[in-house]
Amino acid sequence: GGMGGVMGGGMASPYGGYGGYGSPYGMMPSSGMMPGALSNLNQVLFSVQSVISSLGQAVQIIGMNTQALKQLVESISSMVDHTVSSWNEMQRIDAASRKDESEESKKKRRRLRAFRMAIVTAISYLGYRIIRRLFARQQHRQAITYGDNMDRGYPANYN
Repeated sequence: GGMGGVMGGGMASPYGGYGGYGSPYGMMPSSGMMPGALSNLNQVLFSVQSVISSLGQAVQIIGMNTQALKQLVESISSMVDHTVSSWNEMQRIDAASRKDESEESKKKRRRLRAFRMAIVTAISYLGYRIIRRLFARQQHRQAITYGDNMDRGYPANYN
C-alpha cells in the first residue's frame, strides 16, 4: 500500500495515490497547481474514461435485458408446449369416454357448456363495465382539475 489509504482513501500507490485531494501527485491539490497542458490532458482522459465506463454499463444492462428476454421466451414456449400436450391428452380421454355416452348425458353436457359460456360472458361484461367506469371517473377528475386551472387564469394542459 502507500500513503493513499492513510491520507483519506483513494487509490493506494507508492506515491500516495490520490490521497483524498483528487490529484495523482499525492498531497498536491488539483486546483491550479498542475501545468495547463497536463491539466487539460487529465480532464480529457477523465472524460474519455467516464464515457467508456458509461458505455460498458450500458452494454452490461443490454446484455442482462437480452438474457431476461431469452428466458422469458423460453418459459413461454415451454408453457405453450405443456398446455398443448395437456389439451391433446384431455381431448383424447374425452373422446374415449364419449363413445359409450347416452343421449341424455350428451344433452346434459351441452346444457352445461352453454351455462359455462353464459357465466363467462356475464363476468367479462361486468369486468368491462367496471374498468370503463373507473376510466370515466379518472377522466372526469382530470376535466375538473383542468377546468379549475382555467378558472384561476392558468392555461389548460392539453397533453
